[in-house]
Amino acid sequence: MPERYRQASPSKLLPTGVKQVLITGAQDKLVPPRLGQDYEAEAQKAGDDVTFFVIENAAHFEVITPGSVVWPKVEEAVLSMLKLKKGTSK
Repeated sequence: MPERYRQASPSKLLPTGVKQVLITGAQDKLVPPRLGQDYEAEAQKAGDDVTFFVIENAAHFEVITPGSVVWPKVEEAVLSMLKLKKGTSK
């Protein structure tokens, strides 16, 4: 049902007006990095603040697995969006 895919497409929701940090693994076969790169370009063109990182030696699930090789980058991105530094609560 192609219409459902169109309705759920993040690109169709642009601009969001929300800062975004995208992180993916270079070996991700489920959501290849090129999809994130394409989205980043579309979002920036629409005026959104988007940063995209590709992590070598990582695939799809490492970006959501605490303790993985990717996790420090994910944690850094979340904390930066909250304007916090690791080990602080303010």
